[in-house]
Amino acid sequence: ASLCGYILAVNGFGKYVLALLTTGVAAHLLLTAWAYFRKERGTYIISSSFAIAFALGYASMKFTGYTLTVSYLVIAQIILLAGIVLKELFWRQLASILLACIFAKLIILDSYLSSYMMGGSPVPGKLFGGVNSRTVLFAIGFAMFMGNQFIYSYLYRKKTSDAMEDKWGVIFSYFYPAIFAVGTWLDLPKILAAPAWVILGVILLELGISKNNGHMRRQGYILTVGSFVRLLMSNFTVVGGISILSYRLLTVVPVLMVLYYCHMLLSEERGKGAVSDGEKNMHIFYSYLVFIGIMLLARFEVPADLVAPVWAVISGGYVIWAVISKERYYLPICSIGALAAAFRAGTVNIIQPGYLVGVDFNLGVAMLTAAVLYGGNVILLSYPESAANADELPGGLFKRFLRSGQFVHAFSATAVVTLIIVARTSGVLMTAALASEGLILFLAGFYVKEKNWRLFALGILLATLAKAFLVDLRKLETIYYILSLIILGVVLLFVSYMYNKYKDKIKKII
Repeated sequence: ASLCGYILAVNGFGKYVLALLTTGVAAHLLLTAWAYFRKERGTYIISSSFAIAFALGYASMKFTGYTLTVSYLVIAQIILLAGIVLKELFWRQLASILLACIFAKLIILDSYLSSYMMGGSPVPGKLFGGVNSRTVLFAIGFAMFMGNQFIYSYLYRKKTSDAMEDKWGVIFSYFYPAIFAVGTWLDLPKILAAPAWVILGVILLELGISKNNGHMRRQGYILTVGSFVRLLMSNFTVVGGISILSYRLLTVVPVLMVLYYCHMLLSEERGKGAVSDGEKNMHIFYSYLVFIGIMLLARFEVPADLVAPVWAVISGGYVIWAVISKERYYLPICSIGALAAAFRAGTVNIIQPGYLVGVDFNLGVAMLTAAVLYGGNVILLSYPESAANADELPGGLFKRFLRSGQFVHAFSATAVVTLIIVARTSGVLMTAALASEGLILFLAGFYVKEKNWRLFALGILLATLAKAFLVDLRKLETIYYILSLIILGVVLLFVSYMYNKYKDKIKKII
């Protein structure tokens, strides 16, 4: 029949091909039914294979494009259900192979290439009053593949599947999230893809925890993390909005809230009890994603010259939460926030030439950033682990540095103040300002019992002394040089006096 159909099609008699294929399908279905009831397995398997081949050929001759894919899906679905109802393993395995091939066609051809291969516009056609026909196709594919995954799960629970079908069930569990992700990426507005992914991702993650299904959890991880990557690709730079709310806020904030829910879900006892050893740090990973998202949201929503203090405030919020929750993984987040705020203040508010017009305002912003960072440093004094010795912390040098929260905050704030002095003063005025900074920082370090401030103060004073001898001596006039040395001498004498008076206490503290 296939040979005759091919000959007819080649010789211009294509109108007879569909009739021949229809006849072939009907004849082999009757033969299959007869052989099945006669329990002649070899016969009905061969006959059903011919019937399936004729049905696929009929669909290929009758339909094109997205309709052809739907027809293939229907045929494969009928074969799978027939194999389940009639308890024929061969049909179920054949249906699984067909569905895998259809999935490949759906992702590779129907997503992008079909419209080009048809010689038409790359934009899919419209159905049902303007609905994208590709959207309908992917919705049907998503529903069918999700249903098949539940079918395989049912067979596994009833213990009626073999080892190969168990593997197919796992494979199909990844098919429908992939179809959903590709379909929403292609046909939803680009700013809505991330919210769509994160919704399905958190559902799968919740189901994976409640059912103790590792594959569902992994699918949830892929979709939720993928939603954050999608945010980075499109949502943070989108323009426009509704009323006073930008599209950025309307799409980014819900995704970050769901990611935080994932963090909380994995932090609870229920989540900790369900995850494997390889997943035990995923809740920490989600906390980093939320932090990065908040920082980027502030970067694009806040005026450029106010980003640094806002980042410092965000870091301060994480400092407070680290102290309250007593979770050590928040310390590196606080440190990264502090370093980012200090770097932003230094490059944008202090050094960048484009911002020198508003000198007073930008210096005030930089000083505010330093003040907030110092405030975070003071709050961390109540959290002993933030001041742990670097040698006592696990990980490499950089990781130990980030986990030393007090040190990082003190370093960041002091760096901002010092950079302001260096960038905005010169000569003897710089020497006096640096000496004053060192003295104030030294006294404040005694008052709040923060050794990092005292150590940084000593470093500043020594650098100032070196500047006085190596730079001021050559460039300043005699009167200014003497004045600079007098100021330095007074400061150093006072520091020496304080150390001699409280040397016993200092040995216990340092």
